[in-house]
Amino acid sequence: MKIRELHIDGFGQFRDWTLVLPEAPVVVIYGTNEAGKSTLLNYIRTILFGFPKANRTSHYPARSGANHGGFLKIQDTAGNIFQIERFSSQNKGAATVRSETGIVYGEPQLSSLIGHASKNVFENVFA
Repeated sequence: MKIRELHIDGFGQFRDWTLVLPEAPVVVIYGTNEAGKSTLLNYIRTILFGFPKANRTSHYPARSGANHGGFLKIQDTAGNIFQIERFSSQNKGAATVRSETGIVYGEPQLSSLIGHASKNVFENVFA
């Protein structure tokens, strides 16, 4: 799985913000202190693994007027693009996975797309 794009409707300091990642084997995001690097990492973690069960809306709360959450566009190993959406206010924060053709999937498809990696594996190996 490769992340191709992320769109934050509202998460911490980010509001209506999109980042399209280049086609490269490795992408490095860097910046000064307080630029939002850790917030971006927590956003990706939240979209992939969910909001905390308690106090979902206080986890990097969205700025006023924004919907807390957003989406990632990812590419699987076969080259297919999927959009993973997650908002704290919808379906108790559950993810929706959409294919390029418009087919809508849920959490089981997301688990498959991320190689059945757990949040613990993500945090210890990838982030």
